[in-house]
Amino acid sequence: METELKDFIKNPKLKDLMENYYHLTYEMSATDEELVNEYNYLLKNNELHLIFECEQITEYAMYAGVPVEED
Repeated sequence: METELKDFIKNPKLKDLMENYYHLTYEMSATDEELVNEYNYLLKNNELHLIFECEQITEYAMYAGVPVEED
């Protein structure tokens, strides 16, 4: 049974991961509501792995010395 996310109050790390994912995917920042909606969309479509793949890309880029754009 899947439970939709309502906010990031109890999980700020997930919010950080979602902000990173959203920025890399859409090349823009998002409101908390947009992040929650995107998370729930990924959950429903069995695509949560994309959040962690974006984190891996970011970590690799930082390790390799590749400049990473910040908002």
